[in-house]
Amino acid sequence: MSLAAASDWTSLPLTSANLDTTLAVVAEASYRDNTALISGLESAGFVQLDLEGDGNGTFVAQNAAFDAWITVANGAPAAIIAFRGTDDINYATDGLSAYQGSADAAFWLDTTGYYNLLDAGVSAFDAAVNALGITQVYVTGHSLGGAAAQAYMTEHADDADSRYAAVVFGSLGLSGQSTAIATDARVTAFTDPSDFSNQLGVQTAGLTISFSQGETSLDTGLDLSALISDPASFLTSHSISLFADAANRYDAAKAGIPATDVTTFFTSTLSVGGLTLTVSPV
Repeated sequence: MSLAAASDWTSLPLTSANLDTTLAVVAEASYRDNTALISGLESAGFVQLDLEGDGNGTFVAQNAAFDAWITVANGAPAAIIAFRGTDDINYATDGLSAYQGSADAAFWLDTTGYYNLLDAGVSAFDAAVNALGITQVYVTGHSLGGAAAQAYMTEHADDADSRYAAVVFGSLGLSGQSTAIATDARVTAFTDPSDFSNQLGVQTAGLTISFSQGETSLDTGLDLSALISDPASFLTSHSISLFADAANRYDAAKAGIPATDVTTFFTSTLSVGGLTLTVSPV
């Protein structure tokens, strides 16, 4: 696959104003259970980057997967790698049986191991991006996929030719590593205080956006009894659709704030349309 000349990249489907929302959609699309999201992205100017010769942008290795896309950002070609989160749990089943046989759940406390399953695909993605001359790479994922996105960032430093940025949603954090993990200013993480998943591993976000959707009380920490007795209850604070909604409102809030007020905004609490956003640098 080859890209058109730089002069032909005139549309701007990915901008700073819609970055968080768009990456939330791409993260949700990586689950591949909503064909409308895939067709919607393609209609908006996103192209699947086929790494395996099967006609789509999904790379699969055992139970792990990611989607690869190319698009336009700031008038130049850009690539997106979106890591898939846990998708093999039967939430309609009660008790421990919901988790039995889940290959993904086995990596919740070894998210680096999950990412490592995709070594060949990541290498293929990086090689394709380099061959296409793309210098902007955006990284995203939800839940276990968010952790994989963080792992990807630890292996990809910015240099004179390439720039990387990540937005993750409900990430499980990095686990299973033997080395210290540093905070990365290039990573933005959306979290919900009532979602315990962000306490499972080490978070690397330089900017954490914590949002509350009107809960009368916020229970933090792992409620193991509830998780076992009612696995579906986990989704009330962890569903990708909740994070996508928060990202959409966050982008809208940013659009309404003058550039001179950005610093103030990033250390304040803002209520928009019934959604409370508390944004703070780490």
